[in-house]
Amino acid sequence: MRKDTSSIPDFIIVGFMKSGTSTLLHHLRNHRKIHLPANEVHFFDREENFAKGFDWYRKKVLKNRAEEAIIVGEKTATYSHLDKVAKRIHKNCPQTKIIWVLRNPVARTYSSYWHDYKQGMEILSFERAIRKEERRIEKNSYYSHKNRSIYHLQIQRFLEYFPMEQMYFILFEDMIKPYNNDHVLNQLFHFLGTSNEYFEFSAEVKNKTVLPRYPITLYIGHKLGLINQPKVKNILLSLNFKHKQPGYRKMSVETQKDLKSYFHQHNKKLEQLINMDLSIWDQ
Repeated sequence: MRKDTSSIPDFIIVGFMKSGTSTLLHHLRNHRKIHLPANEVHFFDREENFAKGFDWYRKKVLKNRAEEAIIVGEKTATYSHLDKVAKRIHKNCPQTKIIWVLRNPVARTYSSYWHDYKQGMEILSFERAIRKEERRIEKNSYYSHKNRSIYHLQIQRFLEYFPMEQMYFILFEDMIKPYNNDHVLNQLFHFLGTSNEYFEFSAEVKNKTVLPRYPITLYIGHKLGLINQPKVKNILLSLNFKHKQPGYRKMSVETQKDLKSYFHQHNKKLEQLINMDLSIWDQ
């Protein structure tokens, strides 16, 4: 059993949202030497949690840890896009390893939009949301579907505090290939200081995407703060998800082409920054 927990956490999965961090979390939880908390901790990005102090954070991260688990990490996928987070992590745990999951930015942007739409946080069509993004994020960074897919800028922020040798990058597209995920995970285990000897693979069970029946009701509920009231929330969820709507539609070819063009130069900068072949995103 690990006795010294002063250097907790050993690693943090900082991003990116809707890039497969939950899939990675699923695999890591099947490794007996690795422990991660049940939920995202949101210590470094939420003021109300950060104010509770690092001891509170350490207890949250270590909660329900098995004796055999000597490597401790956490995943909060929103850490990647906030300016203050890298500095806070470095100040409190400068030795921690930083894990990134990268996904084709076009696909990540689309998935991000539909995630927010399902939650009732987004009401515009995808095309309108993308067109209006720059103006919208001046008031609320929550609507940065496209902006959060510019990976190199977010990684650069962390490089101001952590060396590249302390970071590890995983391609979502590699991780989900049945014939390749063993190799991807084995390399990560080595980076974390363990092996696949204690790992048992199990396929991740994904829930089918379900969209709200009346998204405007969820949107208004969020805007007015009603969604935080349990009774109102239950009514809204029952109204919207009792009769399941089909999943989100395919992106139009024209929009896909525009986004692919938009991200092209950003992807080239990312390739140079992390020295990784990203040509799979051009296919």
